[in-house]
Amino acid sequence: MPSTAELPRDSTQQTPPTPNGNERPDIVPPADGATPATAVQAIADINARLAGGGQVAGTGMVITASGEVLTNNHVIEATTSITVQLGGTGTSYAARVIGEDPTDDVALMQIEGASALATVPIGDSATLSVGQAVTALGNAFGRGGAPARAEGVITALDQTITAGDGSGSAETLSGMIEINAAIAPGDSGGPVIDSAGRVIGMTTAGSQNGRVSTRPGAGFAVAINKAMAVVRQIEAGGGGSANIHIGPGPLLGVEVDSQSRDGALVAGVTTGGPAAAAGITAGDRITALAGRPVGSAADLRTILRQYTPGQRITVRWVTSAGAARSATVALASGPPI
Repeated sequence: MPSTAELPRDSTQQTPPTPNGNERPDIVPPADGATPATAVQAIADINARLAGGGQVAGTGMVITASGEVLTNNHVIEATTSITVQLGGTGTSYAARVIGEDPTDDVALMQIEGASALATVPIGDSATLSVGQAVTALGNAFGRGGAPARAEGVITALDQTITAGDGSGSAETLSGMIEINAAIAPGDSGGPVIDSAGRVIGMTTAGSQNGRVSTRPGAGFAVAINKAMAVVRQIEAGGGGSANIHIGPGPLLGVEVDSQSRDGALVAGVTTGGPAAAAGITAGDRITALAGRPVGSAADLRTILRQYTPGQRITVRWVTSAGAARSATVALASGPPI
């Protein structure tokens, strides 16, 4: 029977937290024989820069020898200059986003200039059962090195959760696998494997490291069958699904305070971007976009996702001095949002 929970994601971190010794005692490299060596080499540490500055870290899985990498959408959204390092200690490559599905929290990247890569062994999430032993592998706390492991069992199937990263933005995800492994920040996008080393899920949400949750200790993964179905849609150009976006995202060129209310408080403006050209500056508060009210940073992101680079939209804002302003801007090309 599906159930519902609300909890924060194990989202990528601008400043990876330092473990206190009690948060994740089982952070160790995979034991010999626990995971095929080729599968470990197919796990990618993802590091990227946010469009508004700052660094983020996450995990991905190489799924084709030509360098396609499966990860979470929330790992790569609003990022630029993405790099991946295979196996935690191997070669580092530049990567670009092919497409993403925010609704299912799935994204597909392409490693640049790589070939003949090891790939993760894909399992079948339709055959899973409660009580089955699993292991989550990933770039825990963004520390790099050999993939860290968190062991546990499947505690429930077909779960519905609301996952967010503290920015006010949240998505409802369905069909999730619930596990009791100690998921850590940075594990997002990493594989959850069965006892044979096959990938049966992709880590997407957790509640460890002092985060408030209605279900402490629970971790959640996107079922691999669902994730791979999204991958095939992205590879086909996204046709037939309104949830999938292919290519670069629309860029307004503002960094907003994630906790702001009564509008999106502008914390910074990209030099030369559409917002800067319109006269928006730090301290201003965006109140409407394309005729729709903006009450928070999450509202701004939700509205922008419905547009593409080059489209013209009207922005309304209130300056730091209290003056109402309005302008029509052409959205630039930027990272996925």
